[in-house]
Order: sequence, then structure tokens, then C-alpha cells
Amino acid sequence: MNTRHRSITAQWAKGLMCWMLLSLPGVTLQAATDLADVPMSSRSSVNPNLILVVDDSGSMDWEITPSRGQTSSNGILWWHMGSRSFIGWAGARSGSTVVDVWAGGGCTPGATGCSAPFDTNPPRGPINFNAGAANSSTWRGFSVLFPLPACGANCDGLVYGSHVTWGHAVAPTREFGWTRSALYNGQYYNPAVTYTPWQPYSDGTATVTLPSYDNVAASWSAVRSHPVLKSAGTTGTALTLDLSGVISTTDTTAMDRTFVMDPGMILPAGARYRICSATSIGSTTSCGTWNAGFSSERCLVPTASDTAAYCPFAAAYGVTGTLDIGGTTRRLDVQIPYRPATYWVASTATGTWPRTRPTDRTAAGSAAWRSPRGLQLIPRPPPAPTAPAPPAPTPRR
Repeated sequence: MNTRHRSITAQWAKGLMCWMLLSLPGVTLQAATDLADVPMSSRSSVNPNLILVVDDSGSMDWEITPSRGQTSSNGILWWHMGSRSFIGWAGARSGSTVVDVWAGGGCTPGATGCSAPFDTNPPRGPINFNAGAANSSTWRGFSVLFPLPACGANCDGLVYGSHVTWGHAVAPTREFGWTRSALYNGQYYNPAVTYTPWQPYSDGTATVTLPSYDNVAASWSAVRSHPVLKSAGTTGTALTLDLSGVISTTDTTAMDRTFVMDPGMILPAGARYRICSATSIGSTTSCGTWNAGFSSERCLVPTASDTAAYCPFAAAYGVTGTLDIGGTTRRLDVQIPYRPATYWVASTATGTWPRTRPTDRTAAGSAAWRSPRGLQLIPRPPPAPTAPAPPAPTPRR
């Protein structure tokens, strides 16, 4: 009994000593350890998988994304035929649905006796939210800023043409200058951001070096719309834009210079136009003949009895003339000379907001124009030839 007791005591002592040694700092076990790479609770496994999804639908051409603090029902701008503006309507939740709520002040458009819904001059309000997210007799969608020719898929033009439902281009006028400002449009050129040139890539057989537009190796007067694609995939003719000057209008068939304008918008002086059906604009059977532009701006009205007050911004801009387009089911197909490289920034000017427009409507001027939130914006021209190159257009998919 004593021998067995002493044996058990000795074994216990040896175990205690081993435990103490292993507990000392710096003492580690040198043994191979197989760590699990799956959750211990998992009793079955699947093969590794990863899905890369690339959206190449026509909406990838759209050039308007409301910046932080702004909103839209599907990322584009909606012109409301009642308020006759891209601003004023906000989205609000009502139970399990979202409805349009007037947030432009004054009276609600469409209400009895409401002829001037905005309570500020020029108007202010949030970017319109169209709860239905579809074109109708009340809502007209605008998705692009540069009306390039349509070429379908896998090319450097637009999927949707400038005259189809999802391809309407916002006119480059002072009324809508804010759409070409990074303050409101997250996709647009931001002067506070450094844009690096397109990087070389492998096409599977060779490394392709893309053009760097520094106005030396590649001219600003012929900047490609897409860094890789052309009119037919990677073959054909490359579509280019002149970012160094004004894209002018010299003919009646240049669809890459055609903008859509609805009643309530202000037609700029000198812009060629034709009156079309609102449901099939661009069709040669639904549009009238081209007309030379006016010497002064015109408010687009549906009837001859409407005054310039029909356009919410007419008073702010001193516009008194009108153009009767024959009803709210009509709109204009317009050719407007413009500088595609112009961007808009906040003005630091103080004092009374100027209502006069620049002498050269297509260039940067001294006049500051209001944004939806009342911020004064001024246009900036493309840089001089000695300045750093402007950013190339966003690659189109």
C-alpha cells in the first residue's frame, strides 16, 4: 500500500512539474499543427466560387448621377410637366410605397389656382423624384449630357439615340448649368480630383497602350469617346469630341448635336430647332422642318395665349419672348452650339445675383447662375493649351 501510494504521488509530482515548465514564459511546443480552414461547425463543403457581374445595359451610358445629398428615382433627371422644372418634387414614404411630394414651396403644381408653384426667384428645390420611374404625360426623363450618335451595343456611341425614351440629352444652357457641376452630378468632371490617364491593358495577346491626351501626343481637338471601342467593336472609325472649342451647328442632320426641350424650358438664342411629337421625337414623319434660331431667348409655351411666365426661370433671366409649340404633346429637337469641356463651380461672388448672360453664350462668362439649392454657379472653360490636359470623357460600356 505504501509503495503504491508513493508511486501515485511521484507521478502526480512529475505531472505538476511538466505543467509548471510549460507555463514558463518562452516555452513553446515544437509540433506540427493542422489548422482548420473552414468553420469547425461545418459538416459539408462546396467548391470555391466567385461570380463577376458586369452590367452592359443601355443605362450604363447615362451621364447623370445625383451627388451626395441629392436623389432621383433611378439616377436620371425628370422634367415635370406641371412644375415645368427638374426640381421641386421629393420622394416620401407612405406606408410601403414611395410617393411624390411637392417641396418647392408655394402651391402644389396642378392644384386649382396654382399658376406659379415656386416661392423663390429663381426657383429652388430638391432634384425631382419620380416615384413611378417611367416616362408619362407628366414626367419626361433625361439621361445624358452629350448627345452622341447611337450605334447600339459594343461600340463607342450611345446605346439609346438622342430621340428615344432613355436617350434624351439635357440642353447646355444656363438654366441647367448645375447638371454639369460635380456639386450636383457625381459623374461630372470635378476640378478637385486628379484624373490619371488610361492605363495599358492586355487584350489577351499583346499589351495595348491607350492614348494620353496631353495635347502633344494626342490632341484635345480629337478626344476619343471610348478608349478601346470604335464604331464596330475594336474596328471601324473612332468617335471623337473636340474639347478645345465649340461644337457648332452647320447642318440639319447632325444628330450628335441635338438636344430635346419640353414646354417650360428656355430656348437659347441662335439655336436651330424643329417641332416634334413628344411620343416619337426624331422620326422624320413626326417632326416639322428645321427653323433658324431667334435673336433672343424664347420661353417654350404650349399655346399662343401663354406668356413667358410659363417658364419658371424666365423672370430671373429676363426672358420675355415665347415660342408656341402647339401643345404639351409637342417638344423641340434643338441644335445648340456648346463647349463640351465646360464645367460649373460655385461662385465666390457677393452682392446682387446678376441676371445678364455672358456675351458669348457658348463660353465662360462673368454671370453667376442659380443651382437648385440657390447656390450661385459660374461656368469654367476648358484649360488653355499650356495648362494640364482636361480629363478624357468617361469610358462608355
